[in-house]
Amino acid sequence: PIYQGGTLEVPNTILPPSVAPDTFTELNSTYRYAVLSISGLLIFICVFFAILLGLFREQLIIKTSSIYLMFLMLLGSCLCFISVVIKNSKPLPTSTLCMISQWLIHMGWVLCFGAILAKTYRLNQIFNGKVNIKAVKNTQKTKNRVLYAAYGVLIAVFALYMTVWTVLDPCLAEVYTITDFRLGFGNEITLTCAYDWWRHSILIFEFLLLSYGCVLSYNVRKLPSFYNEGRVIAVVIYNWYLITGIFSILPLLTSLKPSASLAMESFAVLWNYSILLIGFFAYKYVLILQGEGNDPTKTRNFSSGSS
Repeated sequence: PIYQGGTLEVPNTILPPSVAPDTFTELNSTYRYAVLSISGLLIFICVFFAILLGLFREQLIIKTSSIYLMFLMLLGSCLCFISVVIKNSKPLPTSTLCMISQWLIHMGWVLCFGAILAKTYRLNQIFNGKVNIKAVKNTQKTKNRVLYAAYGVLIAVFALYMTVWTVLDPCLAEVYTITDFRLGFGNEITLTCAYDWWRHSILIFEFLLLSYGCVLSYNVRKLPSFYNEGRVIAVVIYNWYLITGIFSILPLLTSLKPSASLAMESFAVLWNYSILLIGFFAYKYVLILQGEGNDPTKTRNFSSGSS
């Protein structure tokens, strides 16, 4: 473990009262149960949505959405929710659990948003910034092998980065030595997982990729797509960019307690991927249950290209 001040040596210090009580063991029980319950529910929803995806695979609304990419998006969302469970569960986090949670959150991200980038790029390439009926009719003739290969390469790049990070400089549990009669003399208390430039670097890379995604989603916002998926893509990308940006920068600019930072990080993950599930899955299933899953008139902006 790494101790207060970044040292591997066990320090003989007394933490200030404002810091000492703020430990994982003292996190509000209501908060912990709420986060774990919501995370568990969302994991169940991912599994349920995957079953529905298989049952409705012949529906036009599913066929036009690249079913294999949708399965991978559900897998990625599930991994992110599991990372929240790990970070908020007892016993105290270990260095191994800290590294596992990083694997889950970043590999989950690339599975989800790599698929979204692929879908957005394909829309942009099909229509090339112009709305025309001929392009719409030829949509299914577009070859996707190169696109899927690029998606696979992106996943491999993330996996390679995480492997190098794990081998060379793994994420460690940040441990403090408490010398206080309230907690016991010389107790080692784990507050949080220590983050360094490895974590910041991959986060910056994710922001750069989604910056490109923001440009693509702006380009396709008025293009004809079944069930308004172009706008759904834009909403999901902009939401992640905004929420993650706020909750990643705020802890760096303020002196938040570890439990507050954990709560913010957990909220960002749960919110971002819940929006993704609603936009890409729940909305489609509602239309299918309403009998509109095979309705070709649900192509938005087909004739006019207006919003």
